Amino acid sequence: MDDVTNDGASNADHGHGMSAVTGPWLGTSFNRRRMLQYGAGALGAMWLAACSSDASTKSTTAPTSAPTTSAPTTSAPADTTGSTAPADTTGTTAGTAAPDTTTAASAVDTTIAETTTTAAAAIDNDITAILKFGAMRGTSYDPMVVGTQTEYPQLNVIFDTLISTDPVTNEFLPRIATAWEIMDDRIRFTLRDGVTFQDGTPLDADAVKFSIDRTVSDPESNITTRVPMLGSVEVVDPKTVDLVLSQPQPVPLMLQLADRTGMIVSPTAVQAAGGSQNFSLKPVGAGMYKVEGDWLPRESMSVRAWDGYWDKEAALLGGIDFTEVAMAAQLNALRSGEEDMGSYQGADADSIKGQDNLRLTVGYAPLIKGLVMNITIAPFDNPKVRQAIAYAIDRDAAVQALTFGYGRPAYQMFNQESVAYNPDLEGYYKYDVEKAKSLLAEAGFPDGLKFDSIIGSTSAPYVAFGQFLQANLKKAGIDMNLQLVDTSTVISSLYGAGTVASAPIATSGGVADTIIRLSLLNDGGLNAGKIEVPGVRDLLDKAATAKTAEEAKGFYQAISKIQVEGVYGIIPVFNEPAILGYEAYVGGVTRGFADTDISPEMFRGIYITTDKKPLPQA
Repeated sequence: MDDVTNDGASNADHGHGMSAVTGPWLGTSFNRRRMLQYGAGALGAMWLAACSSDASTKSTTAPTSAPTTSAPTTSAPADTTGSTAPADTTGTTAGTAAPDTTTAASAVDTTIAETTTTAAAAIDNDITAILKFGAMRGTSYDPMVVGTQTEYPQLNVIFDTLISTDPVTNEFLPRIATAWEIMDDRIRFTLRDGVTFQDGTPLDADAVKFSIDRTVSDPESNITTRVPMLGSVEVVDPKTVDLVLSQPQPVPLMLQLADRTGMIVSPTAVQAAGGSQNFSLKPVGAGMYKVEGDWLPRESMSVRAWDGYWDKEAALLGGIDFTEVAMAAQLNALRSGEEDMGSYQGADADSIKGQDNLRLTVGYAPLIKGLVMNITIAPFDNPKVRQAIAYAIDRDAAVQALTFGYGRPAYQMFNQESVAYNPDLEGYYKYDVEKAKSLLAEAGFPDGLKFDSIIGSTSAPYVAFGQFLQANLKKAGIDMNLQLVDTSTVISSLYGAGTVASAPIATSGGVADTIIRLSLLNDGGLNAGKIEVPGVRDLLDKAATAKTAEEAKGFYQAISKIQVEGVYGIIPVFNEPAILGYEAYVGGVTRGFADTDISPEMFRGIYITTDKKPLPQA
């Protein structure tokens, strides 16, 4: 697929929830769920802890019970329960400017996780069962080398991250690290006892330092710029490691430690491999499942349970077989039992819901589908043309035609759950063909215009999206020349070479700061024209030093206003739903997620019942 998402599901009932803290934003009470939206990092991030306005030390302890989760939705969703989807481009800066969290020199907050294993109710699962998952699009399984933006489902079962995030509550969760302190110039992590890699190598502070250092200094790494706020990694003792900050931005760093930077690799396996490509062929981490046999890029990978994994109540399967299934064949594959679980389109949802042997869970993905443009290439270099196209798109019709009503119209590049979502902009470019024609005439195109757009020939949903836009725009005298190309070249042609005028694809609509930097600044990896949008950088800097959450929110919403009024980067059309279909004997599912999900929690707690006994409808 041609998803381009933020650098973003799972079973929330199997995580270690933590409550909100007081004093995170320069002494202001602030919920960590909201902090997620201010931070950066995948897949799809939140406030962990921060220094209070006095000099005392505060402690936050994780509760031993799992967070409460609402029942799965089985109809068109009314609120977001979708997954955080992945994205980054090679060499792209993904670090964000976070507010200064130190308000007193001696202030130190501590977060401690007392729970060490996943809390789960008694279930009748088959520990030998292999889950057949209908997606495998990856090309690189060394965490420090981004091959595609769809590798996370496999990466997150092979590797454990230093910390994780709850995809429902947006709270930080203990993983390899069980406790952490944010100090004046560093974050100190306490590591879990007795953890080993899949090859038997101990996972200690030296291994953590080796792994993180490698992501920022190895010449083969293409994620080096994700953590510009990291100065160094220091080993305190075998179970304690300090991440020293070069900038007062602990939040963005924490977000990256639940992403690729925090995926800890086996030093023994890396050194034996001699290079990233060889390590990727036989990746070794400390995650729930280890790779078995050879894997084929964009085709298949098998992972299996291993005896040494520390959280037995998270790894409830015998393994997972990831197999890429063509979109057109996915529904039949689920019906026939060729796959047990997969991500589906709106057209499939009612068919799944209507079968007793299948289950459906629906939410919203943080994906905004729209027409991404290079505004240095005509006719997109004319803002009136961009505005005309925005008016010429019937978003309500797009939601019905392309998602069967499961999506929702989008008028800005952020979804409604994002801190940058500006409610004043809703309906800003309401469908108006005559207004579109008038703007075209003002732009010097009274008889209409023509532009080129590319889309991957094998990405059926995106081809359909492009064809919808093509037909829609025709009514306003706009001829969209839709060219089908090799799917693997779309992103590089649009964002890398910069020679493509436009593409009907998707970009992240959830996490604000990162996607703004990637899309609207001239050094952003998702900025096709490499044009700096006037005023955005200054507003980002102000958001970084805001004294309250509401003040920062105002700056982000001001950026949205600039983007919408000038139609920079993307003409949003609709918010993509996250539709998860699975067999009735698959349990542990609490929310809809896409097969591009970046959450480390995606497969935790997922199981297959003994003898594949169907579970009751939720």
